[in-house]
Amino acid sequence: MSEGIEPRLISAQELNNIICDMGKQIGNLNRQVHDYKTAYENEFKNSQSIIKSLRLENRNLSQAYLEAITTNEWCGQRVTKISGDYSFDGIVVAAFQKRSGKWRLVVENDQGILHIFNINQVSFRTVQSTPAVNPPASEVPPASS
Repeated sequence: MSEGIEPRLISAQELNNIICDMGKQIGNLNRQVHDYKTAYENEFKNSQSIIKSLRLENRNLSQAYLEAITTNEWCGQRVTKISGDYSFDGIVVAAFQKRSGKWRLVVENDQGILHIFNINQVSFRTVQSTPAVNPPASEVPPASS
């Protein structure tokens, strides 16, 4: 026997009360486990919803990015290649997205040579070049007489 614990006889009623108390404690633990499980499942659903939302947001950003590029926001911009062991200056004439989701810019130099770069390989110059497309008629200055 362990020191300090005195064996004693208990009545059937006391035993029944102990068993009932243990049952209540087990019931409380089961409810707590259920509550934790429910909270976890709700958090998991919320996180899945957030992930889905972020994917949609990323897709929307990619679409906005594509629209910005195809509406000539970058087309007509003069760029300089900033990496590697050769130089290349030119004007962005097109942009596209690969199946992997990565973007590429098609740059044409003054000799008409086209080169495809990833966006991190070029630096946009602050000086705007002649646009690669004709500007809308509303933006063409009137002819001087």
